[in-house]
Amino acid sequence: MNGETFEQRYRPKAANGQPQALPISPAPQPSSMEVLQAAAATADEYKPYHTMPHPELELWIRPNDLNQWADVYLPYTYRNHMISDGNGFYISMHYSTPVTSVVIHGRNLQELVHKLFKREIEWVQEYDPSRWPEVPDGLPCITAIEISHAPIRGKDDDGVEPVTKGEPQINVAP
Repeated sequence: MNGETFEQRYRPKAANGQPQALPISPAPQPSSMEVLQAAAATADEYKPYHTMPHPELELWIRPNDLNQWADVYLPYTYRNHMISDGNGFYISMHYSTPVTSVVIHGRNLQELVHKLFKREIEWVQEYDPSRWPEVPDGLPCITAIEISHAPIRGKDDDGVEPVTKGEPQINVAP
């Protein structure tokens, strides 16, 4: 190997036979989600939803800090149906996931309904009065987000998990 290190031997050579300098890799860029999270965290003005010019794969539900649920990400493909009151006050979406439904309450949400239908919404965000000033009456505002989860299979009062159809039963004598 003539005393060369592995790097010296296999690094590309310049025309004069000397090893070329390694290219400098650019600094890693933040992902679009990191940019959105940072912008939302520092926003001085409330924005109820964010639209995208192309269909999205998932919808990010962002309840305010008073809501019992944390952020939820739901695939648009699992949405079974969506119901609206037609006046922009109520939107109900039903899913075939552990999150069974998301109900959005607010005002002036007619555009949101149409954009959700087209899957052009990246996220929706519940208004938090402790973070933003009051939203004027003519602007869209999400006043509440209700998230329903499917019941989780639990244990009976005696600590024994219930037997579901199709599971073998084992009888153990005391």
